[in-house]
Amino acid sequence: LLLLRDATSTLDEEALEKQLTPIDLPVVEVFIHDLGTHRFIDRTEPGCKILRTMYGRLQRGVRWGMHFLKHCRDYPYATFSYGALPSHIGDFFLPEGEGPFPVVMVIHGGFWRDGYYRDSMHGVAADLTKKGFAAWNVEYRRVGPSGGGYPESHQDVIRALNYLSVLSNTHPLDLNRIAVIGHSAGGYLSVWAGSIPFGGLEQIMPKPEVPVQLVVSLAGVTDLDEAHKSGGGDQAATHFLKSAATDEALRKKLSMGYLHYASETKLLLAHGTADEYVPVELSEYTRDLLLARGENEVELLLFPDSGHNEFTDPGSEEWQKVAERIEKLL
Repeated sequence: LLLLRDATSTLDEEALEKQLTPIDLPVVEVFIHDLGTHRFIDRTEPGCKILRTMYGRLQRGVRWGMHFLKHCRDYPYATFSYGALPSHIGDFFLPEGEGPFPVVMVIHGGFWRDGYYRDSMHGVAADLTKKGFAAWNVEYRRVGPSGGGYPESHQDVIRALNYLSVLSNTHPLDLNRIAVIGHSAGGYLSVWAGSIPFGGLEQIMPKPEVPVQLVVSLAGVTDLDEAHKSGGGDQAATHFLKSAATDEALRKKLSMGYLHYASETKLLLAHGTADEYVPVELSEYTRDLLLARGENEVELLLFPDSGHNEFTDPGSEEWQKVAERIEKLL
């Protein structure tokens, strides 16, 4: 674990590379304060020892870095690009055995902003692999320099989902058993990726190429319109919507009241009643709406006194109960 204050920290790059090269171990660098606008190591250089960079998380970055290294040791993965942009990337985990394996696409949260990346769901992906699922832990464009928000982030998660058909050419995947799971802001992207774009949205979105049997939202911001109205997360949904924030009709097309699913798609929602970031009422609203519609099987797991981030901890009771349901539903 390489711990740095910020990008102005005095380090000799050449000397650092020489020190890291003999180490036959994965290395994670953690910038405590920096938001990543400056880097001192070129990630594109062949043989670079740095596997992951984390920044803007203060002291929490140390914990995230240690967790990431542990999961790298226990569960190897391969990284693939599902598109042409730097954010079009994902980590692919494959269980031991012959397969074919059911596959889960994993989408991280962070209010769609820079600072939190797919490493926050690395433990969940690793645990799914332990349980016999292939896991595809994806990145996407976020609000800010990477150019995310609507419609770019929406397009990215569909592209990432479609890439499973490419991965299946060289890996034993069961494309008739696909789940999409997302945490927090990724919970919204999971309910979006598993839906069927229509009403004009299909004209600007990639065409879905693989069926989704199960959608899982963990403490999810499941409804953009409601999140926009509430202003939670320092107006996170408003910033994510960009110009669509002022278009009420478009906002509603991107929200649960308008999203529809194939008849065989099941939806599993999980939320802690003491969530300090995303109100549990969003998941309750989503459950009630889907039940009233009566088109899909929907289930809400409520965890009394649980908060927001327990679902990203593979050792937590909350995650293990969700994982049990995934095993039964997929």
